[in-house]
Parts: sequence; structure tokens; C-alpha cells
Amino acid sequence: MRFALTLVSLFAFIWGGSNLLAQFAPDIAMTLSSGPFAIGIFVGVMIFPPLQLAQIFYRHEQRHMTGGEGWGLAVIGALLFVAVMCGVVYLRLWQNPTALADLQREIGGDFIIAFLPLGVLVVFLMLVYRLFFWAAIRGQIKRAERSGT
Repeated sequence: MRFALTLVSLFAFIWGGSNLLAQFAPDIAMTLSSGPFAIGIFVGVMIFPPLQLAQIFYRHEQRHMTGGEGWGLAVIGALLFVAVMCGVVYLRLWQNPTALADLQREIGGDFIIAFLPLGVLVVFLMLVYRLFFWAAIRGQIKRAERSGT
């Protein structure tokens, strides 16, 4: 639940900030919402929630995640991330009806073309999140060993 709340609040903060910036400084907003800065925000939002979740898990449980726990959380996290991202993209397209109509015309009802990259993204995120869980908990264990607790 905390993962979902963190993810949604990060996207809401970015969404609100970008809309305010677009209203008061459209040139700066266009620069920040495209290119390397947008990719950096995407990667940051992708990385922060699973690392936070792993640290909270270790503080609460004081152990490694079992295989089932780690993979289960990785699957749920990847699906949540893609669902929230699709919601943000749909809302952005909904604000621009011509872009939504163009997208629907390009897809032409063949939704496999649209959902295949999302499936690949879910699998990639699942693997990355599992790696993040392992690395973050391992780091927490080493930190606890160094401090002697």
C-alpha cells in the first residue's frame, strides 16, 4: 500500500508541478517535459518507491525477503507503476482530444500493438524491482552489521 501511495503521490506532485509550470512558464515547461530531464524524472520515479519499500521491509522484518515475497512485490510494483503511468498518459491525451484521436487512428483497433510494449515494460520492471529489493535489503544488512546492531 505504501508503494502505491508513494508512486501516486510522486506522479501527482510531478503532474501538478508541470501543469503550474506550463501555465506560468510554458517554454520552461516544454523544455523540462521532454528530453533528458523527463527521462531522469521517469527513472527517479521508477527507482525511489521500490528502494523505500525494501528499506521499510527490512526495518520491520529484520531479514531478507523470501523468494515469493520479493517476486510477489516486484510483480505488484511493476503492475502498479505501469497502471499509474498509463493513467497519466491517458489523462494527458484526454486533455488534448486531437492527440487521442490521432493515437486511436494509428492503432486502428489493434490493441496488441499497444499492449505488447507494456508487457515488455512490466517484465523489465519486475526484474529491476526484484534487483532493487535485493540490493536495498543487502545494503541495510551491511549497515546494521557495521553499526553492530
